[in-house]
Amino acid sequence: MGKLFSLKEWLTIDDAARHLSTVLGEDVTNADVLRLGLDGRLRLSIQFVNHTKGRCGKVVTWDETDWRLAPEPNFTGDEQMEQDVPGLTDQCRTNPPKLQALYDEICESERGKYCRRLLNLIIDDERFLVLSDDLTVLEGVWDLPMIGNELRHVESKYHDLTGGPSIEPGGFFAGAFVEGLDGEICQIQKRRDNKKLQSGLKAELEDLKHHSAQMMVLDPLKDWAADDEALPHRAGENRKKFMDEGKARLATYYPAGALPEDAVIVVRTEALKVFEQTLNSAPAAKPEGHLNHDPVLQQRANQIAEDQKAKGLRVTRDKVAKLLAKELGMTQETVVRRIRKDW
Repeated sequence: MGKLFSLKEWLTIDDAARHLSTVLGEDVTNADVLRLGLDGRLRLSIQFVNHTKGRCGKVVTWDETDWRLAPEPNFTGDEQMEQDVPGLTDQCRTNPPKLQALYDEICESERGKYCRRLLNLIIDDERFLVLSDDLTVLEGVWDLPMIGNELRHVESKYHDLTGGPSIEPGGFFAGAFVEGLDGEICQIQKRRDNKKLQSGLKAELEDLKHHSAQMMVLDPLKDWAADDEALPHRAGENRKKFMDEGKARLATYYPAGALPEDAVIVVRTEALKVFEQTLNSAPAAKPEGHLNHDPVLQQRANQIAEDQKAKGLRVTRDKVAKLLAKELGMTQETVVRRIRKDW
């Protein structure tokens, strides 16, 4: 491993491919690097060349989720649950505290008239994302958690390099995400285009001019000079009114369907070191709190799950994470992020 490599915090995909070619003793292409990222073998990152905006939040467990009950005579609670939270209809799963508190405020005979709606984003059946209402400026290098359209972004780049089919727009409804080293997840935001506003204002002035020209034909004896001079003022008043009405729209951000085109996919040198260690059958633990899966913790989690099953106890990831966190002196939230339900 060269000294320069150790000094760098991240490498471009080109440089990462050259480095891995040296380490593995065989040719590694840019497409190979992206494929390793898509397969979950190598953590990929993104460098924001120009800063962008995002809504950041934290990963929570099922028991920490937020809910709302809404009167809906056409749906029962269970039917709405299947619609809004696919894969979470396990009959053995108890209601999270905040949802149960809402039910407790309603007569049991009336509960079927309400549908339950999850207010958090779903990562999987055990992890949920609570996003802040505030916007955060995102700059520098962030990791790609591969839970939304950032995966489709990388996959599109991969197909471009391999001559594969183009990736259709759309995908994960909640947008594209990035992750900080502290485990913070951010949803990329995009500002609504104001071109329609600009074109609408120009059209307003043109309409005023057209109307004035028509009136000059209908009433040629009238002195229209004063009106012509007032046109910019009238257009300006309309502009102010239009701007006032559109302020909320101009200030509104929405989840971006993909990563910014001017952002560059990179690989942290630390991620390359972790990958190299996994090749030697010595997986290194991820930074604490990181969303990525940790094979070492997973192995111990599987053992705890088997022990619980042997005792005839119901096994959930939250329960296993709680036991493992106590054993290792870590937080339950950190463990949940780094294990999967493989039992």
